[in-house]
Amino acid sequence: MQLQQPLNIMISLRCIYIIGFICVGFPSADSQIISARVGSTVILPCEWTNVSVQTPHVQWNTVSETVFERKGAELYEGEGYKNRVDVPQDKLLKGNCSLVLKSVTLTDAGIYESFLSVKRIKRASSTKWILVQRVELSVRWYVQITKPDTQHC
Repeated sequence: MQLQQPLNIMISLRCIYIIGFICVGFPSADSQIISARVGSTVILPCEWTNVSVQTPHVQWNTVSETVFERKGAELYEGEGYKNRVDVPQDKLLKGNCSLVLKSVTLTDAGIYESFLSVKRIKRASSTKWILVQRVELSVRWYVQITKPDTQHC
């Protein structure tokens, strides 16, 4: 009877562990947390390898919208991100798909995902989007505290 209790506890802990993974999701090695200050420029990291693509097609999304998309010289900047986002074309050709986000605002906080488009088969017209990187951006206010000027009393 005494051996039964530890076994029940062990089974209960395994159930909680499994339920936790199902509800929260499996941890991903490709997830990162990046922190930025309001008004600053931040780089959301992304690198791809082992994909033979002459003209890389990359897309950065949040849960609710497409933030940025580049295919060669063509690009799209999402509403609210115009003139603030870029994946430099020269770096993209070398496998660096990092998103540069300028003039960070509080509303920029959230989860960003980068995808790379690849053809499924050489002659096929269908494409497949591969998740490359998931980044959580946290944004904080930056308050500079200065000493009061005591010379003018």
